[in-house]
Amino acid sequence: MIYYVYNPLTRNNTGSNIFKKNSLKNVYNCTIESEMNLLKNKLSSNDIIYIIGGDGTIHYLLNNYNFIFDYKLKYFKNGSGNDFYRSLTTDNSYYYTINNKYHFINSFGIGFDALVCEKVNQETKKTKLSYIKQCYLSLKQYQAFDLDIIYNNNEYHYKKVWLCSLQNGKYFGGGINIAKNASVSNPELELCIGHNLNRLTVLILLIFVKFGLTHLFKKYFFTVKVDKVLIKNSTSLISQLDGDIATINSDIELSAKHLIQIKKTNSL
Repeated sequence: MIYYVYNPLTRNNTGSNIFKKNSLKNVYNCTIESEMNLLKNKLSSNDIIYIIGGDGTIHYLLNNYNFIFDYKLKYFKNGSGNDFYRSLTTDNSYYYTINNKYHFINSFGIGFDALVCEKVNQETKKTKLSYIKQCYLSLKQYQAFDLDIIYNNNEYHYKKVWLCSLQNGKYFGGGINIAKNASVSNPELELCIGHNLNRLTVLILLIFVKFGLTHLFKKYFFTVKVDKVLIKNSTSLISQLDGDIATINSDIELSAKHLIQIKKTNSL
């Protein structure tokens, strides 16, 4: 049996419009708990579930209706960012757990990207330019911080951190290729660090990141493959998980990874 799970809140609350062009049966609204519980009771091992939405929809399902990820999934993009969709090239991927509580599938970050995501989420109408606009508007507000991180069996101290992102996918922020070497089918994540930066350097770096030229800023920005990560946190850090905002008041640890079957599709 084939089932369809959609999010009506995508594309500025127009997620339901997809059904004007498609006559589908077995359709479930992921924002209605009774419908999702009904779906859970109907599913059997050979069923296929289409997820219709964006990264935020997958993130919402991961953190509220995790049972879906035990089945074969097909992902039809209908969101504003669709960064995970861009990176999905195989039938298999991973999602990850932070502190045995928070799940993400594309990106986890603390720092400037979390501030930008927070501001984008506050917009009443998101557009393709929302992330770019909020990047530049957030430059004056952001305050860099020092950070201690343990990865690959070593502890590192970074000063004036603007970006600390764990990437499963290559992209974040609506198509910015932040992690060229990331692969959603590889259980390792790409840790991206931007440090020792001032506002002018960040402004220039944002332009170079957009065009995939981060190798010219090795002094300030680097990426590395990691399997385990512990971010020491003595304050309340705003975090973004697939663009969703959370405040974490403790050390941040990558606690688990999970293999799933998910394949992108452009048809319903």
